[in-house]
Amino acid sequence: MVNEVAEARGNGAAGANGEAGAEVFNKKLVGCEGFQRHNPRSDLFPMHKFHHIEFWCGDATNTASRFGYGLGLTHVAKSDQSTGNHHFASHVLQSGDLVMAFTAPYSTLTDKSDSCPPYEYNQDAAYEFLKKHGLAVRAFGILVDDAAEAFRISTSRGGDPVLPPWTRTDAASGTSCTCAEIRLYGDCVLRFVSGDFQGPFLPGYQPIPDSPQVSYGLQRLDHAVGNVAELIPQVEYMAACLGWHEFAEFTAEDVGTVDSGLNSMVMANNNEMILLPVNEPTHGTKRKSQIQTFLEQNEGPGLQHMALKTDDIVATMRQIRARSAYGGFDFMPRPSADYYRKLPGRIGHALPPQLLKDVEELGLLVDKDDQGVLLQIFTKPLGDRPTVFFEIIQRLCTLDVQQAEAAPPTAAAAAAAQEGPRVGRAAVPAEVGGCGGFGKGNFTELFKSIEEMQALHVTSAPSAVTIRWPSQNQQARDGGRARRHSAVRLAAASEQAVSFEPGPKKKKVLVVGGGWAGFGAIKHLAEQGYDVTLLDAAPNPGGLSAGWRTPQGRAVEAGVKGFWYQYANIFSMVKELGIPWPFTDFETSGFWGSNGKLITQAPVFSKLPRLPAVIGQFVHTARLFDALPLADRATIIPWLYSAIDLGSTPGSYERYDSMTALELFRRYNITQAAYENFLKPTLLVGLFAPPEELSAAVVIETLYYYALAHQSDFDVCWCKGSVSELIFEPLISSIRQKGGKIQGGRLVSGIETNSSGDVTALVSRDTATGAEERHEADARLVQANPVLGQRKEFRDMMNLRSIDCIATRIWFDRKMETRFPVNVLADFEQDCGATYFNLSYLQDEYKGEPGTVIAADFYGASRLLPLSDEDIVRKTTSFNNLFIAGDWERAWVSGLAAANLAVQRLGQGRLAEILPVEPDEPHITAAREANKALKSLIYNSGIKSPFL
Repeated sequence: MVNEVAEARGNGAAGANGEAGAEVFNKKLVGCEGFQRHNPRSDLFPMHKFHHIEFWCGDATNTASRFGYGLGLTHVAKSDQSTGNHHFASHVLQSGDLVMAFTAPYSTLTDKSDSCPPYEYNQDAAYEFLKKHGLAVRAFGILVDDAAEAFRISTSRGGDPVLPPWTRTDAASGTSCTCAEIRLYGDCVLRFVSGDFQGPFLPGYQPIPDSPQVSYGLQRLDHAVGNVAELIPQVEYMAACLGWHEFAEFTAEDVGTVDSGLNSMVMANNNEMILLPVNEPTHGTKRKSQIQTFLEQNEGPGLQHMALKTDDIVATMRQIRARSAYGGFDFMPRPSADYYRKLPGRIGHALPPQLLKDVEELGLLVDKDDQGVLLQIFTKPLGDRPTVFFEIIQRLCTLDVQQAEAAPPTAAAAAAAQEGPRVGRAAVPAEVGGCGGFGKGNFTELFKSIEEMQALHVTSAPSAVTIRWPSQNQQARDGGRARRHSAVRLAAASEQAVSFEPGPKKKKVLVVGGGWAGFGAIKHLAEQGYDVTLLDAAPNPGGLSAGWRTPQGRAVEAGVKGFWYQYANIFSMVKELGIPWPFTDFETSGFWGSNGKLITQAPVFSKLPRLPAVIGQFVHTARLFDALPLADRATIIPWLYSAIDLGSTPGSYERYDSMTALELFRRYNITQAAYENFLKPTLLVGLFAPPEELSAAVVIETLYYYALAHQSDFDVCWCKGSVSELIFEPLISSIRQKGGKIQGGRLVSGIETNSSGDVTALVSRDTATGAEERHEADARLVQANPVLGQRKEFRDMMNLRSIDCIATRIWFDRKMETRFPVNVLADFEQDCGATYFNLSYLQDEYKGEPGTVIAADFYGASRLLPLSDEDIVRKTTSFNNLFIAGDWERAWVSGLAAANLAVQRLGQGRLAEILPVEPDEPHITAAREANKALKSLIYNSGIKSPFL
């Protein structure tokens, strides 16, 4: 290259006023091969890094929302009418050191007498800017030591002043910030920023501390590319008023296509962390240069694209691409298969095999120079005009790449080669600005894509073409990869206008929590045609029924789950899906005392002659109690009145709910033996807590519906294997076939609402990577989640005590017989309930084991948690569109009920059919009605009991 620079600038000497002496930047293009990089450290004043980018747009709120969602940026600050600014609305987004502001003018006709904008703002100029450029970048902020001094020096050296220095002090912290602006190119300005202000963006903007923290991994602005009509005058201007030096250059011979080309120079500051490439069009080619098209569409020079840097482009692009079809950003067409076939020959062994696969999968471009490797991909234009767009990049620099490509991987080094240089590894030594280059080897591929894209933006239209979205069936056939922009091919696109005719938009629903309730909700909503997604923090969704395999390949799940006689809806779902029947027959269970003696057993009531409720249970178990005399059992009978009385009068439920089950048992004078040997162990394994900690109302309901309402209610069957494998896996497969999406490893970390009381979006965090994702939907169905604690009704629910449980499985080395396959242990440990199961009898997988397999579960096990595994084994021998569901048959039904609420609100599809439990028997109904009538008579007479 030819780069004549006077000695004072070349050695960084300063003039009398602190800036370098005046020199002339004489330059002619020599191209990439002829250019010799040299850093003369010629800045006229200290400049450090990019501070922010500011877009001017017509609607700041919606533009910022789209960019935040599409790129994973957190809303950190704002200035608008709510903060006293009646000149403009401005919203600031951030991820790492990447800061973007989106600013739009308010009406010029409104009263501005009490307006307090953060800085001087000309509404007329803003409207003129929008009319001329559309969505475009107005300003680059760069961090300097002294903005006022930077403005003075740059304007004294020929910089065009735009906004003189102004200083604003933050009232809260007492810190201040100074800004000043000079013209960069066209209507795009360079904004100098200095001061000790540490808040988000600039003083005068209101921070948003409770905004959901979102990030897809973008870290900072790497470089920003401008397009101008003439290159040399522009770079001479930048060198003269800023002192920047040339970092790289390219000519049409380096980067053009057979149809068009451009010339480009990259300008940089001393530390080369502020990189501003500048392009000019070439002329006389077959096709108009894409730079010339930009200048026409933008009505003059301006910023063409910004390169946003990430340390893990694979993870970042998976997040961004996941949102492309839902309001995010689309990307340029992927390179040809031939590009990826030839890639190893271009870059050697600079990337490990897995990363090469990821690169091809995501359609990334790869280039390399002597300082590293560049991974890059480009979005389509951000707005209506084919002007501004983004580039997503990662730079793998210096030693990582040199070590990786020193030799092909040998057998001894295969593991290391597979590991590095991996995405996200820090450069060694520290990253060099621009390492890996600017994608010279990819420019031809990129420019072809841009030229094809620009061919769709036409100025005349003798005829029109309608593009329809792919049908749902077509999308299913394409594996969900169909995209609207590839729905048709356009012949002679430059001669036709294009209009888009969208098909019916699916309503979106989010389901949070993958237990029985969550699966019930997503199943029905997917069947009704909703765009429904289930989020669950566990990698393998399924609540407590989500199982796993041990390193030895044995199936394990957190506790053994029973399926009761009245679980009609779960049984119906299994039959509907055609799942091979996964349940055992109803089984007899034994209740054992602390002395090892059998207290009683629960027969299979459905196999016995049916008698009226309560009578049948009493008669059929009369001879089965070995250690609980009839006199003790008889004391339980008066307590049955509470099941008749519950709900009989206003406030009766609250009255029972205000007392514990233990207090209720005492009121009915139940004997110590009946309590300790039967009622307490039953509740410890049924409700997982001792009676003194349980609501009397809940205990009444539980015992009634699971044991007393009908003779057969206490019958239980068990899964022949893991619930996860035998039931959930085919259920999840069916849900996905119907279009439902299930995402494990996503912990909901934030909720966004609007002024109408609707939840507008949820934010989830990847439990493995920490990356956050924003999910918009029309309705949400949730199980318990910590984020809901922001609302009182959910906070009250979350204040309920948790239950400590321990689940164990023991593989014995020999066969052992158990009297019953299912057993309940009374008074095993103080306030600790326990059950144990002979899995060699219940589950098909273990029937061939050489020894017996026992599962033992402990409830209310806080006393056992400090023990070692060996010790345990030794002992063993208010939102409008937010609907909540619980977690089993009741959970499955509550999920269906929550889905029905969403269907009713959104008006799409039919309601799920919920099979009712068997109605109360006539004598129970009659007793309840009589009690209710008597209680109502007393209640309405005004007579009140004087007793508590």
